[in-house]
Amino acid sequence: MNELKRYYPIKPGKPAEGGADGEDGAKRRFVKCYLDYSLGGVNCFSGAREPRGYYAHVSPVTVERHKGGVTLETYVGFTGGKWLLVACGRRSQKKEAEAARLFEEKHKEFVAQLLANSPDKDKVDFDHPEK
Repeated sequence: MNELKRYYPIKPGKPAEGGADGEDGAKRRFVKCYLDYSLGGVNCFSGAREPRGYYAHVSPVTVERHKGGVTLETYVGFTGGKWLLVACGRRSQKKEAEAARLFEEKHKEFVAQLLANSPDKDKVDFDHPEK
């Protein structure tokens, strides 16, 4: 699958932890959005049955970069979400292209839904995504 992944910076309300941006150990917060195919089945946390298909995933993450190219990405459990874009019985290029189009159209709406009750809801910088 072609990698569809976006990192949108969350503007800091206070100075970054662990050093200035670009220094060893600097921590920055992002909203990570990506497209993925899931085989579906029973969700072990909720017990609900999930259909096979292409999903958009959105999670707040903290990225810490160190010397030597080492990057640590941390999540806080149960803070993200996923949305079914295209249900399908198996992977196909046609369904993947449809899911990619829907992802590009809707992933910013999903970020807004996820952060609706968060103090960070107005701090996401959609104009300057990072890799």
